[in-house]
Amino acid sequence: MHITLMESSSANKWTYDVKIEGQRPITGAFGTDVFNEDGSNRLFKPTEGVDTDVEFVPAGGVQTLLIDLTGSRQTDPAITGLTQFSSPSTAGVATLDGRSPGSLQRIFISPDGVIEGRFDNGETMDLARVIIADFENPGGLERTGGNLYAETENSGRRREERATVTTGTQVISGALELSNVDMATELTDLITSQRGFQANSRVVTTTDQMLAETVNLKQ
Repeated sequence: MHITLMESSSANKWTYDVKIEGQRPITGAFGTDVFNEDGSNRLFKPTEGVDTDVEFVPAGGVQTLLIDLTGSRQTDPAITGLTQFSSPSTAGVATLDGRSPGSLQRIFISPDGVIEGRFDNGETMDLARVIIADFENPGGLERTGGNLYAETENSGRRREERATVTTGTQVISGALELSNVDMATELTDLITSQRGFQANSRVVTTTDQMLAETVNLKQ
């Protein structure tokens, strides 16, 4: 049985709404309930019904039930029926289908690119996803500064991929990318270029000296 009580403008007076297994009783489903100052039941008056009873007919051919919510006809003194606590009104949560308020504390990025937010109320929520752009010709991208690149006709149109889902690439959060070149090869090429420049400089110097000697011979 589920009873919903709504406080009226009059002191200690409530209206009630009864449901039993999601169904309303035949009579006595609505009414008024008035309590004394000590919280005991003074008046329980259904809008329609027999005396103070709520009449309900269960399914399956079970006989009609007459339910007395006041407890006035019970021989057991522990059964007092509906009562009102003699204290300031309070509200209690019967069911909760939401979350308590929370502020974003930290952000994590999983290998598949999903950005997770951790909140101080203990909740974790997916906020966004990092999408990987794949190009037929990455060398054709246009440098726009700040380690950013722009799509061009030479690079081709981008294909949006999901890490670990549509491509074998993973997103590694909090990692610093190292150099993607072979340092030994690059240094060797640099030395080779330097020596080549020195050799070309000597050729120019030697040619200049030979021309100077030729001019002197003519004199």
